[in-house]
Amino acid sequence: MTRTLRALSIFLPVLFAAPALRANIFFNITPEHCAYADGYIGTTVTGGVPPYTYAWSDGPTTQNRGSLPAGSYTLTVTDFVGAQQQNTAVVPNLPNWEWDPMQGLAQAIPSCDGTPGGLILFGGDIPSYPQGPGPHQNDAGCVTELQPQNVPDDFLGFGGVLRTICYWGSTGQTYAVNYTDLNGCPGYMEAIVPQPPQFLPVTLLDLEGSCSGGANGSLRFSCAPEPDYIYGLFPRLFNDQWQPAPQFAALGTNWTGGWTYDVPNLAAGTYAFVRRMLHDPDFDLFGLGCGDTTYFTVPDLGPTCGHISGTVAMDIDEDCTLDFSDTAVPELVIEFSPGPYYATTNAQGEYGVNLPLGNYSVTQQASVVDEHCLPDPITLNVTGSATFNLLDTATQALDIQLSMASGPARPGFQMHYAIDLDNLTSATGSTNQVVMTFDPAVSFLSAVPTPSNVSGNTITWNNAGALYYFQHRDISVSLQVPPDVGLIGTDLTATAVLTQNPLDANAANNSATGITTVTGSYDPNDKTATTSSRWSNSLYYIDVDEWIDYTIRFQNTGTDTAFTVVITDTLPATLDAGSITVGAGSHPFTWELQAGGTLKCYFVNILLPDSNVNEPLSHGFVSFRIRPQLPLLPGTVIENTGNIYFDYNPPVITEPSVLVAEFSTGVGEEGTIRLQLAPVPVTDQLNVAAAMEMLSVRIIAADGREVDRRSVRASSAVIDVSGLKAGAYLISATLATGNEVRERFIKH
Repeated sequence: MTRTLRALSIFLPVLFAAPALRANIFFNITPEHCAYADGYIGTTVTGGVPPYTYAWSDGPTTQNRGSLPAGSYTLTVTDFVGAQQQNTAVVPNLPNWEWDPMQGLAQAIPSCDGTPGGLILFGGDIPSYPQGPGPHQNDAGCVTELQPQNVPDDFLGFGGVLRTICYWGSTGQTYAVNYTDLNGCPGYMEAIVPQPPQFLPVTLLDLEGSCSGGANGSLRFSCAPEPDYIYGLFPRLFNDQWQPAPQFAALGTNWTGGWTYDVPNLAAGTYAFVRRMLHDPDFDLFGLGCGDTTYFTVPDLGPTCGHISGTVAMDIDEDCTLDFSDTAVPELVIEFSPGPYYATTNAQGEYGVNLPLGNYSVTQQASVVDEHCLPDPITLNVTGSATFNLLDTATQALDIQLSMASGPARPGFQMHYAIDLDNLTSATGSTNQVVMTFDPAVSFLSAVPTPSNVSGNTITWNNAGALYYFQHRDISVSLQVPPDVGLIGTDLTATAVLTQNPLDANAANNSATGITTVTGSYDPNDKTATTSSRWSNSLYYIDVDEWIDYTIRFQNTGTDTAFTVVITDTLPATLDAGSITVGAGSHPFTWELQAGGTLKCYFVNILLPDSNVNEPLSHGFVSFRIRPQLPLLPGTVIENTGNIYFDYNPPVITEPSVLVAEFSTGVGEEGTIRLQLAPVPVTDQLNVAAAMEMLSVRIIAADGREVDRRSVRASSAVIDVSGLKAGAYLISATLATGNEVRERFIKH
């Protein structure tokens, strides 16, 4: 008989002794004041095995205790495994209200506008001080008063509240007040009268009048940052009865950045922008003397004008109805003739303009869009205020415009270039390449965005970023001018070329050339003019030139940071304001061409340091291209100046930029022989012509290398440049007189 032995497994529970509750019981105790039974015990337990249970000697089982009279309270804490610990808390009795200076200081009143400083004892929604039930009695001659009645209640955010305020004297002094509550429990408060606020100025950027009986005026202003104080910003515009204007909502608190604000739909009259200091985030002290008010007056333009406003958009679905699917057209100039008067669309494609009553023809000053829902020519009868939308279709699939401008060039200093890329259409440019070639006399320092490659004097961005419909991109370049005074008077030449994918429908605006003359001592705020032929700095050749490139340069030579810079240019009648194309700028800016033909460029929150703090960054500039008003007669003087406003200061007026119109054949022989090149930019065949026989022609690359030379012995020639690499070149021709003439061109 076989027996099977089976193993017998016996499972016995293993009991581990729980550790004792060794951690301390910590109390946070608030005393009882007078006989109010307002003591408090907060409890913290650590160690043992949570969760815990609580048992107080007088019965309650909560962790924390409130509304306690003075006395001794013993707490027994039991952890999860039964271990216990005890501790005793003693709530003392204070015969007075203690003082918390940290909270009290937040309620001090500065001394300003001739009023003494002081301390708020009680008012509105301030619950903490003075403590105890009211009314309170005090020994400091404090007064109970209502908020000022000359301000509407909804301006403050709370209604007519009684406030007890103790007024004292000098800034920086510490003052005290003893008080008793309703039941005679005493208390004590003190405060240091703070410094009054220093409100930074408000800068008026633009003010448009209103036609009589309407509300079509507008206001644009800027305020610099207020870093030293916390402000309750309660901006309102009031009419003559001082009621809040509905167009102007509160802009918030904790104001730490510069900003602009546009206020439309204003009737003629006086308006006030009001700022008040905020001492505590939970309440304000409006009406206690600490504030700042700036007044604006919107003029009455009379009964013989009307206001025209609307939106310019790409009518994507071509239904001649403005809807959400349509794309806004920004920065488009609209001309109303006779006049002419101008309006400029903003980033949302919106515009507005006041016009004398009458009939007008309307023209959009852009070759890349065409209004397709209205008869051509577009006419408008202005009889009052009306909405006039312009719904467009594209005349070109894609057009990317490249522009470039620079600041001054001085021996030993940095010079800065700005390259702007603008998509002028509602199509998308997916990828691109930008190549900049700068003068070999200067050296590369930095660029934003970071280039893909820097080789010698050539900078390459393999993809400066896709340009979606009507999008804008900036490139900035910093170069170093050698400390060589022998460079003064030398022209520094830079070129920038854009290669776009998909191909651009208009390659003529895909490149730019800039020539900057090295100067020594100079006026840092100036305006320069360059004609399209670049033949002369003083003459505009009627039969050769097509446009004028203006650059307005400015520098903060003051003693503090400039928060806002505004450039204004009232274009003379000799310039066709409607042909303007705004180009590159040193910093982000917005612009508009106003009704009378005044160009305004707004550099808001530019934070331009003064030249004593940071000379290289104290400079700025903006550029634009414009055509003369035709017909242009010989002898016509084209004179133009720019006004530069730094914050609230009076304008810096540039020296006039003066050009005289002449025919190229009507001037003396000296300097009149120039090369005429076509097309520019060029891809394969370059046509070269001069007013006399050329003996030879040579082509020089931007780095100084001669890449082509040939005999000509004619006044014109066709040169095959298809084998040259893309970039900027100089063509030099030796004339029959032995003189040499030069011209620059771009090879694509």
